[in-house]
Amino acid sequence: MLGSDLNDLIVAIYDTIQNQSLWPEVLTRFADAIGARGCIVSEIEGLGDARRIVTPYVCTRYSQEQIQRYLDSFAHYEFLDQARYEHLSKITDAIDLIDQTTLAGDQLDEFLARPSVQRMQAIGVVERAGCLLDKDNTLQARFSVHFGKEGPGLTAEVRAKMAILLPHLAKAIELGRASRQLARTNRHLLKAMDRLRMGVCLLDRFGRIEAMNGEFGRQVDAYPTYTIDGNKRLTTLDNAAQKHLNDLLSDVMMHGRFGARPRKEALTFAKFQAEVVGSTTIGALCIEVAPLHRLDEAGTRAFDGAVIFSLDTTRPVPFDLESMRRRFGLTKAETTTLSMIGEGLSNNEIADRRSRSPQTINTQVKSVLSKTETSNRTQLVRLMSCFGADYLLPADDANLVAKPVEDR
Repeated sequence: MLGSDLNDLIVAIYDTIQNQSLWPEVLTRFADAIGARGCIVSEIEGLGDARRIVTPYVCTRYSQEQIQRYLDSFAHYEFLDQARYEHLSKITDAIDLIDQTTLAGDQLDEFLARPSVQRMQAIGVVERAGCLLDKDNTLQARFSVHFGKEGPGLTAEVRAKMAILLPHLAKAIELGRASRQLARTNRHLLKAMDRLRMGVCLLDRFGRIEAMNGEFGRQVDAYPTYTIDGNKRLTTLDNAAQKHLNDLLSDVMMHGRFGARPRKEALTFAKFQAEVVGSTTIGALCIEVAPLHRLDEAGTRAFDGAVIFSLDTTRPVPFDLESMRRRFGLTKAETTTLSMIGEGLSNNEIADRRSRSPQTINTQVKSVLSKTETSNRTQLVRLMSCFGADYLLPADDANLVAKPVEDR
């Protein structure tokens, strides 16, 4: 059975989705839970000589400025380590925690003599470990934990605790990317959810809708996926999806089951016909759920509900096409087709625009699905959103107007 301290920490991890400023406190609690000195989440920005390791999230025991100076000063050695983490990580979904000895391989003495390692030891860090929290886009969400002489080090017990906690970190970071973009404009999730391209819905502990944005309301109106009953409870019209949703809403430990590929936990709906602005179109939704114990706008009372993110994969998703091309080794033709999928075009529409046969486009799409290890277009578009997606709508977008729940 999961101890109450770890359970409370997992709940706090998911609260970062609605408030990015909670990350330093949460990472400090993570370090305390395993007897570590501290931990950070890093990512790699830029290309070639302009590459740089940055740290969007650090625990309260560290100065972000000092960490950045260290990373810049010892960039050569840190990039060697990051490449090694990638090489040692398996292709499976599971998060592979790589200790210092494994990282060094058969060159431990040389590793320990590095100026970067000597610097860490000088400030009391005697052991460290790291892992990829995102195996889709390996440039983002890299975790590092540091142990001092006073701590237990990376024991079997510590590894067991981290195996429980790390998948929740991975999911919270992934689902928090939209909130992170809002935070850069000094906005929080509830107050600014109508700025997001994806649908957002907050449910209370009884499954009733507390709030939703304009895009979620559009999806409710357009697609036969959701229903809202007289008590404002949200349900889906698919029995299997409803069971999955109920499981996610009932127990925090039902989350984080796909390790470093949290997108796979999404509920995906098969293509369906929907009446949109008087015409019939094909729709496909990718729906993700996270527990939400704390909601800043709710004051001191516990919210104890959930947040739902619903992505309409038939609508344009701005993303970093070049990063995806490099990551999955796509050909020029496949990259062109992928860019049009990102515009929300169907295979037939892509064929018309490119003056190619539908069979040719279908073959290219199947090749892209194979290379990205996604089983359908819905999952592919969700994967595309992992690569530099711009989640913010223009200020004058029509989706910013939402209907009250009781009017639906």
